Amino acid sequence: MNPREKLFFNFYKSQSGIELMDQPARFPLTLNGKLTSYRPDFHCQVTDKFYEVIGTRQAWHQNRTKVLAFRKQWPTVALFVVHPNGDSYKEKGNDRRDFNIHIRLNEFEKKCLNDLVRSQRRKSSELIRQLIREAKERAAQ
Repeated sequence: MNPREKLFFNFYKSQSGIELMDQPARFPLTLNGKLTSYRPDFHCQVTDKFYEVIGTRQAWHQNRTKVLAFRKQWPTVALFVVHPNGDSYKEKGNDRRDFNIHIRLNEFEKKCLNDLVRSQRRKSSELIRQLIREAKERAAQ
């Protein structure tokens, strides 16, 4: 683990309380017709997200081809390119700006979040019931 990766590892653990796995998996890739492999820097087992730590623009340009090939060949695997401080690396043409760190919530914040989730579920259930009623009315006509 290089120093920048260690910074990110420590930052993530301090913010989320979750320890990341270092270079957990090797993914086969085809680059320019040749079989090769790619290993993301970290994996969070809780969120099932992979992280590639980029410390400098030069490092990004060295890894860019593999990262883009990985995203194309493994579209269902969540890979986030980040700086050592956890900020998302703003790749040209990439909309992935959401670096989801798990933060510890106090009891009041947990209650507020749970209330919000419950109200959203109620709204969704009401909307589904309304759509079903409308569909039945149309079918009866």
